[in-house]
Amino acid sequence: MLDAFALVIIAAGGPPVFDGLSGPNVAMAKDHREHVYAAMDALRPAAPDSGAYVNECDYFQSDWQQRLWGSNYPRLLEAYRALRARIDAPPLVIAGRPGWAYGDTLEKIRAEPGVRYLGHVDEPTLSALYESAGVLAFPSLYEGFGLPLLEAMAHGLPAVVGQTGALPELGGDVAVLVDPQDVDAIAGGLEELLTDQPLRERLRGASMERAKKFTWERSADLTRKALRDIARVRS
Repeated sequence: MLDAFALVIIAAGGPPVFDGLSGPNVAMAKDHREHVYAAMDALRPAAPDSGAYVNECDYFQSDWQQRLWGSNYPRLLEAYRALRARIDAPPLVIAGRPGWAYGDTLEKIRAEPGVRYLGHVDEPTLSALYESAGVLAFPSLYEGFGLPLLEAMAHGLPAVVGQTGALPELGGDVAVLVDPQDVDAIAGGLEELLTDQPLRERLRGASMERAKKFTWERSADLTRKALRDIARVRS
């Protein structure tokens, strides 16, 4: 029974194209793989799990001023620069619509060596990116939920995420948490995942299992239960 002033938190589910990743969804991802490679010269003719990683911070966001702050691109670029000085780093692939509040951030992204900016991509192409990447770089300063992390988990893609906001709760013990304001921490987290194959394999399986807990059916069931409990309190 709910208290009169209880707060019920219900997690969202993943977009349909990411639910289960079987049948037509996998076929669409494979059909779009060549398109993805054509857009990223550095990946062609790479195979899945080539080591390249994608930062997909803005794909489902509309508040661009908040996303400019939250996505943490300046520190991510600095961390990637440091990473390239340490190891033979794969390309950093960034997908998502640019927004009016980006300022000169987009120019900096495009000018950074090793970075590939794809702009907006459709869902099958995004799915192919997740399937082909080695790591998700998502050191966001704040997320209310974190759909890119859930998508990555559904694909079995290990992730480096900011340790603030909702990301630690969503990722649990299947994501590498870093201080999103610490460039060295971001670079270190990426280096750890990119160079530790056993860790990536362990997180791959664990991520897919954890993603199964976040479905719209579960969200609907919990919402229905909460509404019924509220009705009982008010009656």
